[in-house]
Amino acid sequence: MKQQSIGQIREKLKMRPIETAEKLGISYPYLYRIETGSSNPSDKLKRRICELYGIDMNTLFLALNFTNRK
Repeated sequence: MKQQSIGQIREKLKMRPIETAEKLGISYPYLYRIETGSSNPSDKLKRRICELYGIDMNTLFLALNFTNRK
């Protein structure tokens, strides 16, 4: 299975970044920093991302690790 970045997961779900940020209660620039690996979200935000994307924490952890390696 190919690893995906957190941004690729969002795109696969056909979620627009600005709407996604609003649903998560964060700014678009902060979502961008998370997706590019510049910021590490809090555990609370990680849980909200998992709920919104319908993924488990292990999948999110792998996606964040993959994002940070770019």
